[in-house]
Amino acid sequence: MSEKTIPEPDVTTAKMSQEQINDFAELESLAAEGSAPADQAQAAAVEQMAINQVDELTGILFTAGNILSVKFPSLGKVYVEERCRKVAESLNPVFEKLGWNITGGDFAIYAGALIAVGMLAKDTKDAIQEDLKAAHIEAENEAMIAAGLRTA
Repeated sequence: MSEKTIPEPDVTTAKMSQEQINDFAELESLAAEGSAPADQAQAAAVEQMAINQVDELTGILFTAGNILSVKFPSLGKVYVEERCRKVAESLNPVFEKLGWNITGGDFAIYAGALIAVGMLAKDTKDAIQEDLKAAHIEAENEAMIAAGLRTA
C-alpha cells in the first residue's frame, strides 16, 4: 500500500489579497537573487524601525514623567525630553535583543497599566506610613499621659 500525502496549505498566502501575494512573490524572487536593493531596503527598514522605537520609547518616558509630575512636581526636572531620549537610546538595543517592539502600539497598554499600578502602590505606601505615624504618635501620647508627663 502506498501512502498518499496531503499537501499542507500555504499558510503564508492564505489570508493575503492577490496584490499582496504578487508583492510577496516579487520579494521572494528578489531575495533569492540576492539583490542588493532588497538587502538595502531591508537594512533601511530595520534602521527606521529602531529610530521609530527610540522616538516611541522617548515619548512614553517623557509622558510618564509628565503624568507623575502632576502629583510629584520635582519629577518634572528629572523626566526632561533629552534625558528620556538618552534612556530610550540605551534601552533600545535591549528591547531589540529581547524581540520587544513598542512601535506596534501594544506596549502603550502595558506602560499605561504599569504607571497606574505604580501610582496606586505609591499612594498605598504613603497611606500606610501615615497610619503608622498616627498610631506611633497616639502611643507616645498615651505613654506620656500614663507617666504623668502630659495631661489628657
